[in-house]
Amino acid sequence: MEGQMSRVFPYFLSRPANLLAEPFVATELPTKRPRFVAGDPRPWVRGTLKILENQGSPALPWSEDADFILAPWPNPGKECQDLCRLLAGVDSSTPVALYERDFPVLPNTVIQRRGEQTSSGPEVSDSLSRFRASLRHGGKGEAEALVLLPAQRMKLILKGSFLATFQPRSKDSLQSRRYLHHLLDHHRSLSVLARVDQELSDSQHHRDNPEERVLALAPHFDDEVLLLGAELAQAVESECPMRLLWLTDGGKEGEKRRTEGARAAKILGVSETACLNAPESNIRAHGKWTQDLRQHLEEFKPTRILMPWWLDNHVDHFELTRVLRAAWPTGFPSCTLSLTGFWTPLPFGANVPVHAKLEEALRQHESQLTSLDYVASFAGLNAWYGGSSERPSSRTWDVPAKDYFAAFKESGSGLRRYRNP
Repeated sequence: MEGQMSRVFPYFLSRPANLLAEPFVATELPTKRPRFVAGDPRPWVRGTLKILENQGSPALPWSEDADFILAPWPNPGKECQDLCRLLAGVDSSTPVALYERDFPVLPNTVIQRRGEQTSSGPEVSDSLSRFRASLRHGGKGEAEALVLLPAQRMKLILKGSFLATFQPRSKDSLQSRRYLHHLLDHHRSLSVLARVDQELSDSQHHRDNPEERVLALAPHFDDEVLLLGAELAQAVESECPMRLLWLTDGGKEGEKRRTEGARAAKILGVSETACLNAPESNIRAHGKWTQDLRQHLEEFKPTRILMPWWLDNHVDHFELTRVLRAAWPTGFPSCTLSLTGFWTPLPFGANVPVHAKLEEALRQHESQLTSLDYVASFAGLNAWYGGSSERPSSRTWDVPAKDYFAAFKESGSGLRRYRNP
């Protein structure tokens, strides 16, 4: 990562209740002369452009009089370098808003689309905005996720420099200390994982194990559907040995959520299940759940493990990587991690068709559907992965465990620690 100043020591953040980044809802934007770069933003952020028009300041192509910059989150390499050069030439306080196009963002801002005409844009964009409504709008309607920061701060983030976290604002600010650290790790991780993806593509890594044994690790009751459902359905159809483990205890509604999870697993066709009973939203890398997971690994001997990638925007989804790494038995044989994402979609990997029974399984989680329309968000994400609501797909990225753990360490994310508020 060019320009990166690497982390050396562990660092401590206050523990989020659930999402690592909970974006603010914006109804106006600080600009009179917004300008866009790196392509036409209309297919991706129609709601954002509508706000600018309503303010009497429609976004125009780049010019040097810009007081607000709109661009896609850049691809690693040349596109990122080009954007950094542009940001170096503007006033350090100029607001910069980066939106999702090729890569997911860890947003601090969300824009709700209100009655926008969607027929003029690509369905993939509409699907993503339906999914992103889960961030602050209960899964209702459509929304757009943005990273909104001053130019100097954004440039340091994109350079991978820990200087981006210096002089943060208050905890309720777009530039809070916790958010800046999470965003820096997000960018560094994407850069490292993009390189790993290229290396795996060059080596033509494929699934070719005729004696596959699948272990599924779901952080919560409902993640067996949202994160792992498509792969679980395929594993059931292939009749390979499989086991589903829920990491956390379900919190205050633990018994109800266990019942819901058991019903969902039955619909998926999964019969061998267990719960590791880690405290929800309060997981540590080391605990009884770590020892229990190690026992499952040693006894079941999986050849493939289904789990969320560490960039998924939830504290328990992140902590699962640390727990698995701590539980990994010494001398354990080579194993593939099949990574998925819900709160932060995967930009890498291969699509997996979504079985019709997944919606029925998801609807078993009635306790979760009361606060968020997961069914609509799940459908939006699957349509985005598949490129159309007619071809809903999940996405899985297969990475050798040793490469994944090495990338986790290289990104600096493994040095993150949480303190309870």
